[in-house]
Amino acid sequence: MIISDEFEFVYIDVPKTGSISFERLFKEHFSGKVVPPTHDKNLSKHCREIPKHANNYKKIVSVRNPYDRAMSLYIYHLHAAKISQEEYSFVNFLDEIIENQSKYEKENYLMYLSMYQYLSPFDMSASTYIVQLENAREQINRLPFVSRPVEIPWRNKGLESTKSESISDDAIARINIWAVNDFELGGYQ
Repeated sequence: MIISDEFEFVYIDVPKTGSISFERLFKEHFSGKVVPPTHDKNLSKHCREIPKHANNYKKIVSVRNPYDRAMSLYIYHLHAAKISQEEYSFVNFLDEIIENQSKYEKENYLMYLSMYQYLSPFDMSASTYIVQLENAREQINRLPFVSRPVEIPWRNKGLESTKSESISDDAIARINIWAVNDFELGGYQ
């Protein structure tokens, strides 16, 4: 989470939605400061509790097409676990994350939560700005505190490698279960 007292906003960094690039932008251009997690001292990122003094600040949330986000999580998981796609299929991965959502919540494996579930502790009311990763350049520049155009310092140039155009119907069905509320939250079809 990034907070800017000067511009009175809080950036809620949903995992696998370009959060590192957004954090850099908000720190470099908008006096953003990192808010460390309070719910688990072992985590270095992804705070889920807004400091009391900032409860009335605008909220900015990055989201990503649920199909692309699921594929990105899968690729990340394969790399982190040092396993191949042949050893652990995308469908098996999706089955596991669907089955373990409450466990992930309880044990702070926040990355594997759906966006909607990740954001469940937050009041997503009128002062919340949703920024779609796919349209971030335009949407960031429309935020009320952005007075001149800014460029997002993209960290991950490999976003194209996590596109979901060729996923199977079985995987699509599972993503639709896992991310059922994410489509509406992010304005995706």
